[in-house]
Amino acid sequence: MDRERVRRFISRVASIAPTRLALSAATSSIRPLAKLGRAALQQRTVPIPQGPAAGLHLDVGWSDVDMCLGTYEFAVQDWVATRVAAQDQPVVYDIGAHVGFFSLIAAKACEPDGIVIAFEPDAANASLIRSNLESNRIRNVELIEAAVGAASGVAHLQRADHSARHHLAEPGEIASPTSPITLVDLVSVDQLVADGQIPAPTIVKIDVEGHEAQVIGGMSATIRSTRPALLVELDGPDDDHVQGRLDSLLAVLEPYGYRWSRLSDSYAHLDCSVAHFVFDAD
Repeated sequence: MDRERVRRFISRVASIAPTRLALSAATSSIRPLAKLGRAALQQRTVPIPQGPAAGLHLDVGWSDVDMCLGTYEFAVQDWVATRVAAQDQPVVYDIGAHVGFFSLIAAKACEPDGIVIAFEPDAANASLIRSNLESNRIRNVELIEAAVGAASGVAHLQRADHSARHHLAEPGEIASPTSPITLVDLVSVDQLVADGQIPAPTIVKIDVEGHEAQVIGGMSATIRSTRPALLVELDGPDDDHVQGRLDSLLAVLEPYGYRWSRLSDSYAHLDCSVAHFVFDAD
């Protein structure tokens, strides 16, 4: 039995635990108990106990239960909630919305007059977003089940073991039983805005596993006209790789006159590098 099957087996066994008990166990200092508690929080709708998402209910499927605990990428949570709440009628794009965690936070922060548009190409993730919106009776989020890129059309999505790491396949990438490739719709922001299908954004969160330049290339007219704040996740095997991706992104954004800053790190103990950058119009 491979590690993924073992993990899911443990989750199913742990799923008989009441939610309140599972939340308590998940934060235990006793590692085996914490592991069991965390497993019990998967594949169920959980009330988030703390942070900007406190009071919301979330099902992460098989993904990171730190979202259920309210501790996931806390600096990002705080930035989204604070920046959205500071605007009168925010229009928030969540590009690469995963299971909708940040869409929920933005939706909560932008009530009553703001809206959130969540973009997610993976069918399983999109299904969880719909379920999470329904669980919270949220009506100010529109879900677009598509990837975002430089132009509208279709793209190949490579699925990964972790549902947050699905990405558009690069030329030459090969499908496997654990990383299948599926065909998904591809949209560009400029096209959707020009056609009047969605309003232009005031805030854009981008988490697209290496395709940031294509996303920005497809919203160049929108960036020039509305100057939205951008929050971008960049990751890689080490800090040098992330710096290279940042340099590439700065070159793309240079014509638009944006200044940048880095949020506090959310992942201090990983064997890779993950960073979140904010870009504000000068």
